[in-house]
Amino acid sequence: MEDETLKIAIIDDEDFARDVLRNFITADFPDVRIVGEAHGVESGLRLLTNVATDLVFLDVKMQDGTAFDLLAKIPQPNFNIIFVTAYDSFAFKAFQFNAIDYLLKPIDPDALIRAIQKYKKHYQNNQFSQRLENLMSSVSSKKLDRITLSSSEGMIFLRLEQIIRLESDGNYTSFFTSNDERIIVSKTIKEYADILPEDVFCRIHQSHIVNTNFISKFLKEDGGYTLMQDGSKLPVSRRRKEALLRLLSGKSL
Repeated sequence: MEDETLKIAIIDDEDFARDVLRNFITADFPDVRIVGEAHGVESGLRLLTNVATDLVFLDVKMQDGTAFDLLAKIPQPNFNIIFVTAYDSFAFKAFQFNAIDYLLKPIDPDALIRAIQKYKKHYQNNQFSQRLENLMSSVSSKKLDRITLSSSEGMIFLRLEQIIRLESDGNYTSFFTSNDERIIVSKTIKEYADILPEDVFCRIHQSHIVNTNFISKFLKEDGGYTLMQDGSKLPVSRRRKEALLRLLSGKSL
């Protein structure tokens, strides 16, 4: 941003929601300028076509369509987006999978402040266009088949079928992939346990999640172990053993 003033647009079909966002933003960020507001897909398209903006707060569901309908009309957006949504399980997971920022309604002012601060700190080289493209693909296909990981090297886009296993190390999680990569991210393993599809991924231990398609053997010794195709031998906790065996009962090892 050559101009240090952060230019923000707000697109939401609820007058009250726009008022809340505008009031919170102007109260906490005097260096920010609200460059325009809109109430739906068509008015939002006119706004974004005619007004330069850095960041858009975009409601997911509006009376004349969705945020994704609007974005489909803008092939190469030159702005970042923070989605605003009531809880929707698929959209919620899609945002998490693609490392896309979102705010849940009703708006928490502290969450709003954190979102803007995060954008101001990381707006450069954050590969937003690729993450948005992946999000749009997920929404279009109704499939969550790839995940975006933020590592020390940058954003990594990983297909779920490439993931062999996840291993916890405190507040960090390592992803081990089918092409012998180890990717370390600064998130807890629980965050991934909550969003990875349960029909494929199983948390077998507090420190391990496995892709059941990569299990070579289940070993009964000492309570239970999985032998993975990458050669790792991972313990299965007693309380997670039953869930794992249920998943494996439908697979041929």
